[in-house]
Parts: sequence; structure tokens; C-alpha cells
Amino acid sequence: MNIAAKDEHTPKVEQQNRVIKERAREVIKTSVPYECMPKNMRIALIYCVVYWLNVADFVQMSVWTSCHRCSCAGIGLTDGVS
Repeated sequence: MNIAAKDEHTPKVEQQNRVIKERAREVIKTSVPYECMPKNMRIALIYCVVYWLNVADFVQMSVWTSCHRCSCAGIGLTDGVS
């Protein structure tokens, strides 16, 4: 566990915050027909973005794990896929 002091920069957390903001801005820009979003809607949008980033991270992790298991067992990627 890394402990940060007050006002110390933590690059990984700052990068994650930037990704969340970028994704939320893209959703607003591409699919929201409102000029001004209410505060509750913005909060729900951030929850939604974080949820889908976590789902995507979990899927990538599980795909890597299954591929890693296959490669350790000597099975090719197409052999173990149904």
C-alpha cells in the first residue's frame, strides 16, 4: 500500500480521474441531447462510466487469465475456444 502525503501527486489516481472525465465528456458530446445536464444526471453518468470501466477491466482480466491458462497447458487460443 502506498501512502501519499497531503498535496502529493499520485499519477495513477490522477490518470484514472482523467480517463473517467474523458469518457463522460464523450458520452455527453455524442449521445446526450441536452444543453445543460442536471446535477443528478451528471452524478449518474459518472457512476455509469466507472461501472463500465470496471466491467471492461474485469473482462480483460478474465480473458487474459483464460488465455494464460491455455498457454500454460499447451492449448492454442483457438483450441480451447468454443
